[in-house]
Amino acid sequence: MGIADLGLLGLGLLLLVKGADFLVDSASRIAKRFGVSDFIIGLTIVAVGTSIPELAAAISASLEGETGFIVGNVIGANLSNICLVLGMTGLFSVIRSTNTGLKRDGFIMLAVFLLLYLFIILGKLGMLGGILFIAIFAAYLAFLSRAKDDLGTEGEFHGFVRFFVKFEYVRVITGQIRSAKIAFEPKRFKGRPSMARRQHVKDAALVVLGIAMVIVGAELLIDGAVSIATDLHVGSGVIGLTIVSLGTTLPEITVSVNAARKRIEGLALGNTMGSCVTNVLLVLGVSSLIRPLPFDWTTAAFTAPFMIMAASALLVMLYRGHIGRRGGAFLVGLYGLFMFLLIGLFSQ
Repeated sequence: MGIADLGLLGLGLLLLVKGADFLVDSASRIAKRFGVSDFIIGLTIVAVGTSIPELAAAISASLEGETGFIVGNVIGANLSNICLVLGMTGLFSVIRSTNTGLKRDGFIMLAVFLLLYLFIILGKLGMLGGILFIAIFAAYLAFLSRAKDDLGTEGEFHGFVRFFVKFEYVRVITGQIRSAKIAFEPKRFKGRPSMARRQHVKDAALVVLGIAMVIVGAELLIDGAVSIATDLHVGSGVIGLTIVSLGTTLPEITVSVNAARKRIEGLALGNTMGSCVTNVLLVLGVSSLIRPLPFDWTTAAFTAPFMIMAASALLVMLYRGHIGRRGGAFLVGLYGLFMFLLIGLFSQ
């Protein structure tokens, strides 16, 4: 494993993360000025934006045939989100459990993990499975846009199941699109007209720059990961499980810890669960449309069950009411145990 390969991988991660930031922020501002509704912005730009690094890397890996990397990156990112993001947050503050966080977001996350494991047992995720994943993801976003804490049981997991089975999400999404008043002239800034033009040019340039950074970053990331995997004589999925997944979740860890210090630790819980659901449904769903995703024995017997176990442990903590320092230390230790077992498994 050479320094050049590590540098390639690190540069790819940096370009992916920063490019995603530029793309999401600038695209959101442009859409807002053209009168696009908050729902549409949230449904497309913001919701997908948190998983752009994983999605871009997955698409690049699919095109290059590195399907093991995709699965490893998604499972590794989910473990990092659950164990490190929430664990580190719990060490700095107390994450209070809410009815919504447990009975809606938590149960949906666990159900998505179990659905993924069903396809893992079957051996692969093909095009039909990918379409199903994307449909569930669309329903999930539509459900979140409609569900409020005061909806009672209708806002819980079984309410989401009915919402999906009855295709209510189609009505919600189409209704929001029809009601969105998209103006063809951007809203004017207060002040000189030239300010609006300069801001448009700046945001458009940042969108183009963000897209370019994401594309180049994804290519560099995959090339670096494959080179490192070859030098270490392991599969690219192992690199996705470890270095890459940890790198793509570092921004979430930083944001969550800072939020905990500012006593807004509840932000980490919703973002983490939503990110896990997005990683499985959107990233794997889109990737399987490009190329079927096969699953190996390591995924079926070790990594996926460990992810489900971590999610189950999280829900138990939430059921008990909160995640404090002990819970945070347990989650961080759980991630350390996973890495220890993984290294031992592939060092034999």
